[in-house]
Amino acid sequence: MLAATSLDFAWIDLQHGHNSAARLLPQLQAMNGSSLTPLVRVQANDPVSIGHALDAGAEGVIVPSVESSLDARRAVAACRFPPEGDRSYADFRAQYLPGGAMRPVLCLVMIESRRGVANIDEIVATPGVDGVFIGPADLALSMSLEPRSSIQPGAHGDAIAAVRASCDAAGVVTAITGDPEPMHRLGFRMISLGADLGFLEHGLADALSKMRKR
Repeated sequence: MLAATSLDFAWIDLQHGHNSAARLLPQLQAMNGSSLTPLVRVQANDPVSIGHALDAGAEGVIVPSVESSLDARRAVAACRFPPEGDRSYADFRAQYLPGGAMRPVLCLVMIESRRGVANIDEIVATPGVDGVFIGPADLALSMSLEPRSSIQPGAHGDAIAAVRASCDAAGVVTAITGDPEPMHRLGFRMISLGADLGFLEHGLADALSKMRKR
């Protein structure tokens, strides 16, 4: 269904929820041939997890819990073939997609902790980092705040603004989940609208509200 929309991208989440690596391939196949860019949030900053997603046909990965330049270099290396990285080559599904297995892929790293914010300049300066995906809820937890997906006023909002400013200065994309209109006003150009469970919940709540007004 998502592949049939005008969305620019969709990401499959293997870190949270009840999805699994075994179900990844048919989900990527369902997006094949659409204008949608398929991304995968991998389980961890691990070369096996990253390589598996890219071999299956993901056009980019979202790597969680990146907190330092070392973490960023590890993520990039898993996305790039030698000499730029140490990704292992294999004759899997990716070789049959446009561009083949050697096609360029996106490496997006997640900033979701106070340490990640503190080290954001060195993270975005890492060659091969294409963008930063901010995780507002985990960032809030690391700041002893309620884990909300929205931007909270005060130190939380200041930290997110600092990440975006650093990304802008380095020329890398800043991504976040949220309401597209206010996020766009804040300067974000890659915005995730939400998740399937949330869409189902909000759609059901809207339908029930209309029914009860009759």
